Amino acid sequence: MNSLQDVFAHLRSDGDVDGIYTTLAPLYRATYAARGRIEGQLAVASEHAPPHVTNVFELGCGTGDLVAALDERYPRVVGLDTSAEMCHVAAAHGPTCRASASALAPSTFDLGVAMGAVLGHIQPAAERKTTLTHVRDALAPGGRFVCSVHDRRGLSEPRRRRLTTTVDGFRIHQYDVQRPAADGTFDWQVSFEMTDLDSGRTAETTTTTRLRSFTPEELTGLFETADLRPVRTTPREFVAGDGEDGRAFVAVAERPRDR
Repeated sequence: MNSLQDVFAHLRSDGDVDGIYTTLAPLYRATYAARGRIEGQLAVASEHAPPHVTNVFELGCGTGDLVAALDERYPRVVGLDTSAEMCHVAAAHGPTCRASASALAPSTFDLGVAMGAVLGHIQPAAERKTTLTHVRDALAPGGRFVCSVHDRRGLSEPRRRRLTTTVDGFRIHQYDVQRPAADGTFDWQVSFEMTDLDSGRTAETTTTTRLRSFTPEELTGLFETADLRPVRTTPREFVAGDGEDGRAFVAVAERPRDR
């Protein structure tokens, strides 16, 4: 799938949907990039970056929009994602490759970024720990890792949200529900309704993804296990709207200089 037109035609023909990061990748990009997230993510990453940044990686680069923004600000940037479909979308916007954190060259990067709840997609727990160890190894001493994750403290009961975007001749309604489980994970159910503004025809689909939420204390513990020094956690404030208060937080960690 290369465009919203492709996704729309696929849904109209009753095509199967693999998931939000596969079949629906162009649709996901259209709604994600249109909400001002990229500017906010870039501002947060830059605010917490160490001085004199040269090499940057984004883990779970998804749509590639943040990679493109980082690439305009820093000399050398690479985005990594394990989804072939997302990499296909991202390649049109910035330097990306299909890979996990294990592919990163050791002691090379001044700044690592994983926004948009990337760590929450990495399961099971052992894989998260391994990923953060690879992140730590990839950072040069004094290098920093900036990420955002879903906040478990705001998930005691289901959370609902509705968003509307108009782009490339389509009006897109997105309805999503987060349903928490007892183990700190939650099911993220997303429904899309696409309307072709020229013809008035519509197409709909629903997909569900399992993610993990975190408390600041839990994420700090994961950093320390990976030999990353926690620097700070702050509320995510760059996404506004109904249902966004307390939805996520930003965490910053650093590779110690003396090890």
